[in-house]
Amino acid sequence: MDVKTAFLNGDIEEELYMSGYVFILNGAAVSWMSSKQCTVVKSSTESEYIAASEASSEAVWMKRFIVELGVVPSALDPLIIYCDNMGAIANAQEPRTHKKLKHIKMCFHSIREYIEDGEVKICKVHTDLNVEDPLTKALPRAKHDQHQNAMGVRKSTFRKIPENNCNGLTEPEDETEGGHEVRTPHGGAVGPWAAPPYGGASASPGLLDYLKPLT
Repeated sequence: MDVKTAFLNGDIEEELYMSGYVFILNGAAVSWMSSKQCTVVKSSTESEYIAASEASSEAVWMKRFIVELGVVPSALDPLIIYCDNMGAIANAQEPRTHKKLKHIKMCFHSIREYIEDGEVKICKVHTDLNVEDPLTKALPRAKHDQHQNAMGVRKSTFRKIPENNCNGLTEPEDETEGGHEVRTPHGGAVGPWAAPPYGGASASPGLLDYLKPLT
C-alpha cells in the first residue's frame, strides 16, 4: 500500500483511496473537494487518474462560469491541473485506451477529451509542492502549514464587539495576520480559520475583487 496516497479505515487490512483537489484563483482557494473514491482501483496510478478526471470536470465548469462573468480574460486559456503521478499524466494525455485501463469506467476518460479540446492542461508537480495533499493524507505540521499558506488560508483570532455595536458582530482582533476583515452575524461560534483576502496589494485584480462583499 502506498501510504502517501491511501487512508486506512477500520481494520489495518482495508485500503481506501482518496480523491482531492483545490482550485486557486488570485492566491485564494475558490473550490475544493476531498472524498473517498467509490471505485475499486488496482494501483495508485489509477487512483490519481480518476482524481485528475474529477478535477478536470470541475475545472471545465469553473472555466465556463468565469468566462461568462467576463472579468478574468486569462480564463480563456487552458486551466492547468497539476498532478504528481507521471503514470496518471501519461494516461490522461494518451488518446488510446490500454488494456491496463480498459476496466475503468468510461466517464473517467473525459479528461482526455478536455485536454484534446484545449479546456485543460495537465502538468507534473513535485510531490513536495502538491498543494492539495492536506485534503487526502496526514502530513507533518510544517508541510501542512506550507500547503495551507499556498491555498491562501490565513489564521485569525476574534474578539467580541460590545452588544451596543453592530448587534454583537464579531471581528478579528488582529487583522495583520489575516490581512482582511471577517464578520459573523449574531456573535455565533467562529472557527479558527478564516477565508483568504479578496485581493490586496499582493494580488492582481480579478474575479475575487469583483465578488468582494459590500460593507
